[in-house]
Amino acid sequence: MNHASTAIRRFVAILFVTLLFIPFISAPAIAQSTPAATPAASAPKFVIRPLDGLDGDYFTLEAEAGTDNELTIVLGNADEVPLTLRTYVSDVVPIVNGGFAVAEEDVEPSGTATWIDYPAETFEFAPGDGIERAFTIKIPEDTEPGQYIAGISLQTADALDVEGSSMFRQIIRKTVAVFIIVPGEENPAFELDAPSTQESGSRQFITVPIANTGNILVRPTGALIIATPDGEPVMNAPIELGTIYAGIATILAVPLVSGFEPGDYLISLSLSDGGSGVSAGFENLPLTIEAAEEAENVWNAEAELLALPDADAPVYLEINATITNNGPAATGELELDVLHDGKLVETFSLGSSLSLPQGTTAVTNRYIPPNGFATGEWTFVLRLNIMDPSTGAKTTVFTLNDLLVLNIA
Repeated sequence: MNHASTAIRRFVAILFVTLLFIPFISAPAIAQSTPAATPAASAPKFVIRPLDGLDGDYFTLEAEAGTDNELTIVLGNADEVPLTLRTYVSDVVPIVNGGFAVAEEDVEPSGTATWIDYPAETFEFAPGDGIERAFTIKIPEDTEPGQYIAGISLQTADALDVEGSSMFRQIIRKTVAVFIIVPGEENPAFELDAPSTQESGSRQFITVPIANTGNILVRPTGALIIATPDGEPVMNAPIELGTIYAGIATILAVPLVSGFEPGDYLISLSLSDGGSGVSAGFENLPLTIEAAEEAENVWNAEAELLALPDADAPVYLEINATITNNGPAATGELELDVLHDGKLVETFSLGSSLSLPQGTTAVTNRYIPPNGFATGEWTFVLRLNIMDPSTGAKTTVFTLNDLLVLNIA
């Protein structure tokens, strides 16, 4: 599994900055797996597309090794003011969780972009003007069957002022992918490396290197599970990665909720590509999660369970819980595990979509067993799960075990 780890050492620092901070500092717009990025409403409007396509489409070329192939791209000004635009070809680089970004113009092409004869050029476009520009793709004779990708960019030649800011300037860029298929046997495959933790800003992540070791793209989906050393799951995160192109390595990054309890855990990951059926994964790999800087005492709770109307012959429970959130606002669910003589009767939801702003939230509910309180010992466990709307992950942030015990004669 060295392909993934080698690439991660090269990319991980850049990737986290690209994914997490660009939207907040108004950095250049970067195209990802959908080739054409959409600029903001106040940004200049321009077009880059295949001759026979629409703005936002990309090139697909199927051709044998050793052939020369001509394609035509359309570049134009769709704005009401003159624009100075620059265009160039570049290799693609991976981004966190799949997809791609294009390399900057000053990064010397070394991969598929070297096949494309597309000199960089700057154009002065009047409003509504455009050109058709032909270019040649020469596929080397020794190219193995598979899929290959590069990008052609069109961007503002100079950085522009950011509306409402005197500190930042930005280059607006749109990109089309050039997707090349050399026919032959398809060999889909990907592999994973061991998980680790990383912090970016105030957020903490579980990261897993993933490399496409085959010759066609994959789009892995699955689930990542974090469990205690005794196997009790505390987090279940559905995974849906963007496209990982052949020969490209990136990382899967799953954010942990604020206040995740530090300690020793077991990590399991199962991924499969729906198109090809190939899969990869691991089970119960040990990982120590350290406390994040802001994570101390984020979540606290107290609960009181009252057996009514009589503890010796109860009809129902009244549950009064108080949840304290010392971190950012979150959405959670409060669950009650009900056990009779040590066996789980049911997990009862006390609140499935609780809004938990910073501060204290009170939750009150009642519980009645499906068949009443039969003779024997009844015990209860209260659990708070926090939901991450960006990933769908569910994380247990606290569990209360020292609650009411009922002995029914």
